[in-house]
Amino acid sequence: MAKLYEAKTKDDEVTDKNMVQVEETQDVEKKTTYTLAYINTRIAVLQAQVTNIQTEITELEILKTAVDFEAEKVILKVIEPVE
Repeated sequence: MAKLYEAKTKDDEVTDKNMVQVEETQDVEKKTTYTLAYINTRIAVLQAQVTNIQTEITELEILKTAVDFEAEKVILKVIEPVE
């Protein structure tokens, strides 16, 4: 079933579009109400998390390069074949 959206806020109830409540219906039993303010906040939180993750990945890539450079200097033990 397709999702349906319907504004639940009546005319002249709010002073800002971000406060308008919109109901999402997926089926007869499940309804969820959203506001633009809620959605914008969730987007901002997720974008901040993405930025933090990207920063951490960059730091780990720099660390990996340094560790790999040093690891290449180590002479590895040769495993003797068992006869």
